[in-house]
Amino acid sequence: MVIELGLSEAEDKNGFKTSIDELALKYIAMFSEGYPHFLQQYAYSAFEADTDNNITNDDVFKGLLDENGALHQLGIRYFDSMYFKEIYSEDYRKILQVMASHDDAFISKRDIVSKTGLKDYTIQNAVSAFLKKGILTIKPGTRGMYMLSSNSFKAWILTFTNAATVRNK
Repeated sequence: MVIELGLSEAEDKNGFKTSIDELALKYIAMFSEGYPHFLQQYAYSAFEADTDNNITNDDVFKGLLDENGALHQLGIRYFDSMYFKEIYSEDYRKILQVMASHDDAFISKRDIVSKTGLKDYTIQNAVSAFLKKGILTIKPGTRGMYMLSSNSFKAWILTFTNAATVRNK
């Protein structure tokens, strides 16, 4: 509904209609994860990427990954500070990179230990800090199973940090 209202207002201002297909709407909703600022950024970036006045899933992905696209803008606004300024330790960032490169949503503490080579107490301290900052969530009903709190943050780590190097090891 928010996107449709925005497109209606854009039509009034621009003098032409831009449509959006159902799949593009679903991707924008999925990527935004319920965060209003994320929704606005993904929708805006898809609108900017569109060249034929019909926003498709291709426009959403182009807007997501383009230079100055949605992930880049969200990174500037939210993730860069969370990753570089609030986390002072390279070891802690290595943990986030391993978590981002993990294919499943949740990763066990045991897997984090084996993939980072870090000491158990370092990982426990990092997990405690990440939980306090809202960077991680715990799998309900389990111990030692964690995931990043946002898939957008995960995608940003994989795209804009050296996490790709971690994935290929």
